[in-house]
Amino acid sequence: MGSSEKETKAKTMKGLVAFCGSFLITMVGGFVLLLWEIKYHPSNSQLWMVPFGLIMFLTPVLACLASFISDAFTPTNSQHA
Repeated sequence: MGSSEKETKAKTMKGLVAFCGSFLITMVGGFVLLLWEIKYHPSNSQLWMVPFGLIMFLTPVLACLASFISDAFTPTNSQHA
């Protein structure tokens, strides 16, 4: 196995771990919003859960979008020459 293959495999594993972590955080945010909707929305109590849930729900999506855009517009080594 060459160093290029190891680097590719390591990059793939890092991406997979980042994806799983982002997915887990998004699911927790969605769960917080769902819990607030079901349990506390009729009485409009525990309002802190709404912005907290939205931040947890949307931050990984924005981070993945920023990472994708950054990666898409970064020139590769073959484009430099």
